Amino acid sequence: MKKRENNQVSAHAVRLVANSIIAYNAIILNSVYERMVAAGTSQSIINEFTRISPIAWSHIVFTGKYNFKKSNGDIDVDATIDALE
Repeated sequence: MKKRENNQVSAHAVRLVANSIIAYNAIILNSVYERMVAAGTSQSIINEFTRISPIAWSHIVFTGKYNFKKSNGDIDVDATIDALE
């Protein structure tokens, strides 16, 4: 019975991580889209951009070490987008 509970917890954890990545990517993509529209980017480039999926996670290092102790919990989306440009 304990193994089944552990498997359920693991499955929920995987879904939580996946949904968090998708939400983070969607926020970034939406912010970039808004910047492109505000800058008057051509519609053909915007159309191509909108085909990018928020499901990608090749930019996430799952085996890395992360230190969240120094974080106040806020995510600076604008700084992230500026780093992408």
